Amino acid sequence: MLRVLLLTNLLLLSIGLPGIAKPADDTVIGLKDNRYFIDVPEGEINTFLEWNPDFPEIMAAHRTSVGVLILMLDDSLDRTTSGSGLVAETDWATIQTLYAVDNFGNPTSFSIPTLQETLEWGRNRALFALDLKADDFMADVIDLVTELGAEDDVMFFADSVEQMQEAYALNPNMHFSLFMTPETREELVNAVADSPIPLESLTAFTLAPTTDPAYNQALNDQGIISIFGAFIPEYELSQEDAIAVYQDLIEQGVDSISTNRPDDLGAALGYEPQPAR
Repeated sequence: MLRVLLLTNLLLLSIGLPGIAKPADDTVIGLKDNRYFIDVPEGEINTFLEWNPDFPEIMAAHRTSVGVLILMLDDSLDRTTSGSGLVAETDWATIQTLYAVDNFGNPTSFSIPTLQETLEWGRNRALFALDLKADDFMADVIDLVTELGAEDDVMFFADSVEQMQEAYALNPNMHFSLFMTPETREELVNAVADSPIPLESLTAFTLAPTTDPAYNQALNDQGIISIFGAFIPEYELSQEDAIAVYQDLIEQGVDSISTNRPDDLGAALGYEPQPAR
């Protein structure tokens, strides 16, 4: 059975799939950054509203030249905005004049959001998976999360156990996710277990189809939730084939699935569509 990762004390609770009737079982479906959606921009509050996710995954934070933290997946402004140049070399006043673009490069009416306004928007509405793009401003991000009291609204995607430890030293109430595979699970989990970080603060992120029931069970036995990323471009697989991929993951006993195709995953789970919240 799929289980929901709700980052309030890492309790397993039930939330509904966006636009889908609330399930009888416990389920989480996350929304990947929308590089596979062609008509809405990435990392934008209005995009989260457009797709209405419970768990908009993966946000990335960058810092402007004057220290303002913004949502931006890339180091540069070129691909996802109407501007150009490196984020770290551009001041906030300039970025405020820019607009997000869709995946065809067409400007939209959406401005570039700050991390603070996004976290404030998501309070009691969304759970954020936050990918830190640079270690040199990790402390600034954690300070902001701490100031807003948003520790249970955010899960940090860490590059290493060492980065997790640095973040944990700044705020021991943070939650983390590490990329791992069946081959690296034991080494990484042991490294976390040997650190001050409780295993209950860790989730394991794995890209499908790299999984098997024994892998999921080994994680669960140590109190670790598994998140499987099944990101399937519309042009790569038909709806029928995508549903089959999700059904296979469900049968393998994964805890949660992160997807860019929530309608197809909903169909795999047998949910009935309903108007979005």
